[in-house]
Amino acid sequence: MNAIKRLLDWPNLQKLLVSIDGPRVNASSQELAWRKETIAKARIMAESNSRVDVKAWDINEGSTAHGYRTISREFELVDSVISIEEDNQITNEGLDFLTQQVYRSPKPLIASAYSRFWHNDLVQGIRYTNFPEQWGISMNSTQFGFYQKVIQERKVRLKKIRHLFQETYYQDSIYCELLSQFWFHHYNNMVMHPDYGDGLISYSAVEAGIRYMAPWRSYVSDLGHLDLRAMHPRNEAVKMTVHDVEGRYIDNEQICLRCEKDLNQMKGLGIRPILGGYSFRLRKFFSV
Repeated sequence: MNAIKRLLDWPNLQKLLVSIDGPRVNASSQELAWRKETIAKARIMAESNSRVDVKAWDINEGSTAHGYRTISREFELVDSVISIEEDNQITNEGLDFLTQQVYRSPKPLIASAYSRFWHNDLVQGIRYTNFPEQWGISMNSTQFGFYQKVIQERKVRLKKIRHLFQETYYQDSIYCELLSQFWFHHYNNMVMHPDYGDGLISYSAVEAGIRYMAPWRSYVSDLGHLDLRAMHPRNEAVKMTVHDVEGRYIDNEQICLRCEKDLNQMKGLGIRPILGGYSFRLRKFFSV
């Protein structure tokens, strides 16, 4: 409820859809009580504020399908959507950032308001990233079309991934190929998993051949470590890291290579992408 109240304080809010997935099959009685309480309180808010729309679904489809059906409904009426989870605290500056960056445009656009890394105060504006944090994002309807394509086809293209990374890591072909292979297998694993909606959104940017727009500073903080009722509470707050910019321009888009390398999940390289690849191939073989 605190997340809803914070969003209602944003002066540019036009509509707030509170979407609540159906109960899980194995949900405990405590979870069912929490869900019922959340729905009731959200509907009370909706009664007193016309900008709030509450949708409580009867069927649990997991985060991927639930997120997709929710924003699909919104894109029938609007050209861009901001999506955040309830355990995130996003500032008004962050909401403004997402609104300003993802505007009505014929080209695909997607933005993230979260950066794990803080750069020096002299760096302002937008950076571009292949590895976004999904805590507070916005996409326009053109980019949503690529997301629809990924959802429907459930197909990951190594050539698309490799091309995007070759532009970034053109000076290190071996690292680029390892990175491409890792994400190819990683995305394949995500495509078939009901809890990786953020991964599919991320891959939809690869399909569109674009990078996320992100601020040099973070406008979002994760509050999951404070939520004692959450099903998967975090043990501690995510720590911010401060570093200088290791910048590179690609077609007038400035990226920070150090951010990219720290976020690419390739710590140690080697065994993880290999196991990820075999895991995908084995599941694909036995599912035939």
